Amino acid sequence: MLSTMTPWQAFAAATTAALAMYGAVRSAEQPLRTTLLIAATATAALIGAYGGAQLLNALGHFAGAGDTAAAMRHRWSLDGALCGGACVGYALARLFGVDPFRAADLATPATAAGIAIARWGCFQQGCCYGRPTSLPWSVSPGWGTPAAREALSRAPLAVFGGTPSVHPTQLYELFVAAFIALSSFLVLTRRRTPPGFIATGAWASFSGWRLVNDALRSPATLTLPATLFIHGMMLLTAIVLLAYVVRRHLASKPLAATQP
Repeated sequence: MLSTMTPWQAFAAATTAALAMYGAVRSAEQPLRTTLLIAATATAALIGAYGGAQLLNALGHFAGAGDTAAAMRHRWSLDGALCGGACVGYALARLFGVDPFRAADLATPATAAGIAIARWGCFQQGCCYGRPTSLPWSVSPGWGTPAAREALSRAPLAVFGGTPSVHPTQLYELFVAAFIALSSFLVLTRRRTPPGFIATGAWASFSGWRLVNDALRSPATLTLPATLFIHGMMLLTAIVLLAYVVRRHLASKPLAATQP
């Protein structure tokens, strides 16, 4: 199973696990037992993320949609990874008696950093590419990449003019994920926030950007309309959870004020 991972994906997974451990240790307010349980939950969630990535990717192949050749080469789905990791992490946090929202906050910088590194791997591999554009920061994919093959399939004579410039949508997502990783880490270590506020806020921000980025990606790299539906549902879920976190925090203030 691990043989299907590219070196960049393996590196991203290892980095995510290491940062999740570090984030748990940084939780000085937690006793040692709770810190170890959070670290174990984050590690198990990473395994669940890999399983979810494989599962959703396999379902996409059965549907027969999307860039099948590119997807079969990489054999993973970021949406499946996020859903799988969240489900396993939530289940284990509840089992261990750890606040799932607090555990999610600690894992957020690691998760975002792992996504950023994985997207750099996507850029190197040439998958998840964007639509043709003439913007100054566009990139020209090399011959043999999925973007070049798609261009040649539409216009065989394009070989004489070189590969078309496309949106570097992998880098767009990389920059957003890196910003979320850095900002969530700073907030986590320097400010007190309601449990779940960091995780749900980052989730909503990233899901919102993915919907924007989908409009810039080549249709050949997406499973339409399923991709837009999944990303829309993830954004809606994040907004609902964020509202729940804020409401729970506001409701707990009067209670805390009456305690001696």
